[in-house]
Amino acid sequence: MAESSSASSSAFSTSSVSLPLIESELYFLIARFLTTGPCRRAAEALVQELEQHQIAEMQFGKALLLPFIEEDPLKYPLTVFDNQILGSDDCLVKIWSTHNGRLFATLRGHSAEISDMAVNYENTMIAAGSCDKIIRVWCLRTCAPVAVLQGHTGSITSLQFSPLVKNSMRYMASTGADGTICFWQWNTSSMKFNNRPLKFTEKPRPGVQMLCSSFSVGGMFLATGSTDHVIRMYYFGSEIPEKIAELESHADKVDSIQFSNTDDRYVDKDK
Repeated sequence: MAESSSASSSAFSTSSVSLPLIESELYFLIARFLTTGPCRRAAEALVQELEQHQIAEMQFGKALLLPFIEEDPLKYPLTVFDNQILGSDDCLVKIWSTHNGRLFATLRGHSAEISDMAVNYENTMIAAGSCDKIIRVWCLRTCAPVAVLQGHTGSITSLQFSPLVKNSMRYMASTGADGTICFWQWNTSSMKFNNRPLKFTEKPRPGVQMLCSSFSVGGMFLATGSTDHVIRMYYFGSEIPEKIAELESHADKVDSIQFSNTDDRYVDKDK
């Protein structure tokens, strides 16, 4: 019986343990609590066991353990779970740790207030749109600039990365106060953007602005709202994005729109 128990213990130490999310989060919170007092060695031992059984990495990713790693945190990919990314009227994008309140990085380049931001689904890039009519993209691993995209003649009103996977090709969508929507193609391997977007000018009359956008859960559809009361639908199942519908069901501007996370239904709101 003792040998069987020992063998079982040995096997357990080299295999991963599947736990409910709430239990894994509890382990993490205990480890964090231990680091704030005199029991840091106990915290380090707990973290080692969590890594050994792949509990933390399976549930939250490697960056979860950043507070216990003495190396440069930017060596590891930053994720939305581990950090809070803020854009402000001071033209800056700042990345803060949600664990200890530490400022990881300040991303500069915009000359006007930040109007919207988006992180791609691979958690490798952050894009920020601004009232300076420019979209800037940075690498989340190194915080180095990736692209400066100029396709709008008005303020950027929304940014969305598409979750649709087509080999190494992806899309990012941007809407602007100039009444246009731009589809920016980029490559996951090289992280390079095509500087010439596919652009739709949705301006049936002067002064119309595109205000909001949302991708369906699989990225096959994009819905947008605008000041002309119209919801426009775009389809990504062809070689290039194409507009497939214009829905007029509101009596005022559509300033919010969101697809469901379980199917292709969406909700929208006017003023």
